[in-house]
Amino acid sequence: MIRRLTLVRRHPRFTREQFAEHWLGVHARIAAQLPGLRGYRINFVVEREPAPSWDGVAELWFDSIEAADRAMGEGPVAERLRRDTRELLAAWEPFFVEEHVIVAPE
Repeated sequence: MIRRLTLVRRHPRFTREQFAEHWLGVHARIAAQLPGLRGYRINFVVEREPAPSWDGVAELWFDSIEAADRAMGEGPVAERLRRDTRELLAAWEPFFVEEHVIVAPE
C-alpha cells in the first residue's frame, strides 16, 4: 500500500473556519468516491507563531502509485475533485511516501 500526502494552503477568500467546513464537507465527499481509495485522512495544521506555510495535509491510501495516478487522473470524480481543489486551495504539493512505524499509537 502507498500513501499520497498533499500539503495544502487555503485560498485567501476562505477564513480558517470556512476552509475547514468545505474541506471536511464538500471536498471530502468528492475525494471519498475516488476509485481504489483505501483510506483518507485530513489533518489541519495547528496555528502558532510564526504562522505555518501550509494549512493542512491530506492523506490518501491506494494499492500503488499507479492506482493513485489512475484515480486522480481521469473520470468524473477526478474532474470534480480538480475543479473543487482549484476553488478551495491557493497552493498544494502532492507526493508519495512509504511508512515506517517506529512507535505505533495506541
